[in-house]
Amino acid sequence: MTHEPRPPQVPAEAEGGGGGHMTRGSVLVVGAYSVDLVLRELAGPVAFGAEVWAGDLGMVPGGAFTPAMGLRRLGREVVWAADFGTDVFSQEVLAAARAEGIDERGFRHHPGPVRNVTVALSQPQDRAMIAYEDPVTARPLAELIDAFRPAALMLPFLQYGPGVSAALDVASRCGTRVFMDCQDYAGHLGMPEVREVLAKVDVFAPNEPEALRITGAADAQEALDVLAALVPTVIVKRGSAGAIAAAGSVRAARTAPRVPVVDTTGAGDCFNVGFLHRWLDDAPLADCLSAGIACGTASVTGPGSSTALDASGLRAWLQRRETETETEMGRETETETETGRETAGRLPGDEGPRDGRRRDGDATPGTSPGPGKIVVAAVPDVSGAAHGREGRPALD
Repeated sequence: MTHEPRPPQVPAEAEGGGGGHMTRGSVLVVGAYSVDLVLRELAGPVAFGAEVWAGDLGMVPGGAFTPAMGLRRLGREVVWAADFGTDVFSQEVLAAARAEGIDERGFRHHPGPVRNVTVALSQPQDRAMIAYEDPVTARPLAELIDAFRPAALMLPFLQYGPGVSAALDVASRCGTRVFMDCQDYAGHLGMPEVREVLAKVDVFAPNEPEALRITGAADAQEALDVLAALVPTVIVKRGSAGAIAAAGSVRAARTAPRVPVVDTTGAGDCFNVGFLHRWLDDAPLADCLSAGIACGTASVTGPGSSTALDASGLRAWLQRRETETETEMGRETETETETGRETAGRLPGDEGPRDGRRRDGDATPGTSPGPGKIVVAAVPDVSGAAHGREGRPALD
């Protein structure tokens, strides 16, 4: 999917970045950029002492660029607070951000290198990453919130401690709602400072391994329940299995459709974008999950986050999925009708054919789809990049 360059939201500000309150529905994204060097089609497993060839190499902007770009494509006013230097990686991402029309008031420009590089070893169903970043003293979070006063603050990784807790108090006073991801950063509920910060977050969105580690739970559902007792809205991203979520007593689940998978890097960030976009519109929890699944799934059909959806693409995706789901449900109804004809005249409790054998396609007695589960069918490659294997995306 090709995206035309967007005009900047505001004129570029001074080297240190400017302030100015944002509008209703706006988002402040706080986090470093990354350049993702994505190696795909690996010839074998990676191990020390061995050389492994890759069949493809891509260089795409990532890190906090991904949620900032994704939200901007969906039409949100976005300020991205990030640092850039004189190095080639900074200039690559800065050019990409300007092409997307991201507000530059949060940018700080340094006279030396500010390198942030991630080497991603990408397989169709998962990836491993090695990262490096030059140290930069971050602008205080509370200062950023007070300067811009956005409708929502997106924090791409788990943060905690007295400074973060105080900043979230500022967010509360400014009426700013907080969305926090985890990104495999250390911390767990046995740490009082982690519990203190999560209690001040509006949405927390770890993936399944992170949720299990943070809570010590035995499975994703238990982890969701533990976190939901602390955070108003919780999402547990389950990779190729989709996602589950809780908001108070409301629970929802959505599965991920099968698509041609090129690269899963950035899929979790794009999921966050879709969920937050609909959540800011006060959409039902299930609709927020559907938008997250759509954005996360579309992103895996191209390298990095290059195939992230825009607003019209998201609408088209959701409409197509609704049509496909209705079609599949209609087929299931027809199957149930045929089964009903076959079972006419049986004794109550007779679950199968008279010969006692289970036929192909028969449901296992006593089973049914879980709550919030939707029937999924294969969807076309929205990017035109069909060289990857078909599978379910890893929405981590």
